[in-house]
Amino acid sequence: MLPDFRYHYGVMVRRAREGEDLEVPVPMALPDRRDNTLVAFIQRWGDEQGLAPEVAASLLYYLTKPKGSKVRERFRAHAQQEAKEKGLDLELPEDYQ
Repeated sequence: MLPDFRYHYGVMVRRAREGEDLEVPVPMALPDRRDNTLVAFIQRWGDEQGLAPEVAASLLYYLTKPKGSKVRERFRAHAQQEAKEKGLDLELPEDYQ
């Protein structure tokens, strides 16, 4: 690996000495076209349950995990337990769509 580095470093140094502009143009980012239906669902669900937005977002965080994954089920079970500990008698939704 060291010989490769030495070669490429030498090329860059030579280009800089010759006055070449070594600035790399920053590529334009793609526009953010993500669907915000989950955010809207969490807000609507929180309003329906009479919960503060941060409580609703905390309880429904598991919906951001891949559907059908063990992680999502574990987070959902934890959120359901947390809801019971807070004295909330509600069933958390499986999905938002």
